[in-house]
Amino acid sequence: MAVATTRLKAAIGYSSHIGRRTENQDFAAACLADARSHHGLVAAVADGVGSRKGGRVAAELAVRSFIDDYLSQSEALSPQKTAGRALESINHWIHLQGIKDENLKGMACVFTGIVIKGRRLHSFHIGDTRLYRLREGAMGLLTRDHKPDGAETSNFITRAIGFDEAVRIDYRVHDVMPHDRLLLCSDGVHGKLNDTQIGNILAQRLSPDETAKKLIDLAMELGGDDNTTALVIDIFELPPATVKDLDAFIARLPMRDPPEVGEEVDGFKLEAMLSDGIYSRVFRARDLNEPRTVILKFPKPHNLQADTSARQAFVRETWVASRVQHIWIGSVLLLPPKRQTCLYVAQPYYEGETLEKRLSRKPAVSLTEGLDIAIKLAKALGSLHRAGVIHRDVKPDNIILLRDGGLKLLD
Repeated sequence: MAVATTRLKAAIGYSSHIGRRTENQDFAAACLADARSHHGLVAAVADGVGSRKGGRVAAELAVRSFIDDYLSQSEALSPQKTAGRALESINHWIHLQGIKDENLKGMACVFTGIVIKGRRLHSFHIGDTRLYRLREGAMGLLTRDHKPDGAETSNFITRAIGFDEAVRIDYRVHDVMPHDRLLLCSDGVHGKLNDTQIGNILAQRLSPDETAKKLIDLAMELGGDDNTTALVIDIFELPPATVKDLDAFIARLPMRDPPEVGEEVDGFKLEAMLSDGIYSRVFRARDLNEPRTVILKFPKPHNLQADTSARQAFVRETWVASRVQHIWIGSVLLLPPKRQTCLYVAQPYYEGETLEKRLSRKPAVSLTEGLDIAIKLAKALGSLHRAGVIHRDVKPDNIILLRDGGLKLLD
């Protein structure tokens, strides 16, 4: 048995160039917390504005303090609260120093920071630094430049850390998936490279360090004269989804009337109905996007209470499958968020028969065969118990006897 790891696994790469300036006022850093911690990954990039010395001081202070303050707070607190407080404190200090210290007069910086905790990406954005995400070949910009309407190409910004006594932060929560690639960059990158050029380099899947350097080099080749900084993060593995994560995802999915054989749902062709119970309808389906056969289970809502119960049941089933991985336990297929448009559970299709059917046909189950089934089932239940999960519906109809002699405990 393998209980899914709580460890976030990622690779981080960085590159920066002074351009034709006398000082590099950009600053970026990242930290992947210790395996014993649940803080996850924190990263940030900042670009100084204002006086030459003050800009660099503001950028470095903002990034270092953001990371240090977040990691020093309790893991039980939300990233929004811990990181938000840190940025408010940083803004207050930088604003005061820009007033009191003549050498740092007008010091400020634009800033983009992220926290990846669990299976969520929390972004904190002020100014015109940027956060991009590459997923399955498609790139998206996850931040919005704070510039006057109609002046998107100008150097004028409307928000920065240190501008005012209070800071307005764009806080967003995004889903994150294995194989996502993230880019945090200063305007030295996106000011010279368009989104297509940036996306093409990210999609080459060079190492994070090589990718960051390639972005910087191309910006310089195209005449870049500003400080230019890129921080690239590759996500390899995520902790298992929590009940809260799954509940938030499933809550967004509408419940539809159960489909019929022959229909297509999210790229699945429904080929045969396997069961039509009071609470759900189950189909064998063919995946039109890749060569595999799957099982799709659709809820049958009757009223608001049934709707709520169905969602809770689907959350529990998906959470258990993501948390416990065992050779004798059926798994759940976690589909990309953009693919699934309604509420259902997808599972691999297991060739075989239920224990219920086996018990009803001849020849009768022999002692040897019965012991083999019992031992495998006991091991499956033992793995669930060690993970803190109690299966409340163990019955012959929820046990699949595979053609190769294996077994799968479902539901």
